[in-house]
Amino acid sequence: MINTVQSSGEPMRERRYGSVRMTVSLTPVIFPFDFVDLTQALKKKQYEVAIDLPMAGIGRRVGGAGIIAKRGDISVVADSERRFVGIDGRSPKDVSSSFEQLTHILKDELWVDVHAQVAFYEVNMRLNVLARGNPTKAITEFFEDLEGIQVLESIIGERTSLFTIRLVPKDKLPSGNEWFDIRLEPDVSRPEHAMAVEIVYRKASYKDVRNFIDTVDQKIEAILDRLEQKRCV
Repeated sequence: MINTVQSSGEPMRERRYGSVRMTVSLTPVIFPFDFVDLTQALKKKQYEVAIDLPMAGIGRRVGGAGIIAKRGDISVVADSERRFVGIDGRSPKDVSSSFEQLTHILKDELWVDVHAQVAFYEVNMRLNVLARGNPTKAITEFFEDLEGIQVLESIIGERTSLFTIRLVPKDKLPSGNEWFDIRLEPDVSRPEHAMAVEIVYRKASYKDVRNFIDTVDQKIEAILDRLEQKRCV
């Protein structure tokens, strides 16, 4: 559970992260490192290997997909066919710092500079946030004056509201290297008390993705502040 303090001094809403993943997808057609070499490098950093691998040989690389190694709540994940490597965890801060360390391990031990071979970086996360009011009511009231809602009501023939908020970049496609998808909806098991949040954030710029994951708690808090503020206007 996370409950920190905003710059304004007001405590943030309590939140529970289900999962946080940060990965880098690489451009080379041939995956640039061997999983055996990676596990040996990770052992030096107190990771426990979580996969059984055959011995590599001359002209033969060992690849695969899944969790490669673990250290506490942090897992190193990779997929040689989809050409990505990254970190799984339960905290944006821990995942961000562990990903940074992983890039140094790859560069120093395996001679692979992922930043020089990047297609894009991506963050995926799921969490639940304890609301200060009723999330279902907050979403309804925030969008109740939207003209499109009134049009849909006239088609359906009943009072209509949004249940889910889904934010994406204007004029971009989900198949591109520049994309985000921020989804908020009342937690179906506690719709009057908690908000479920799912996020995908993808960019070719490491600086942009690192800044996003390092400030994601503040961004979520600001969105919820604005949604709940509508009730007080």
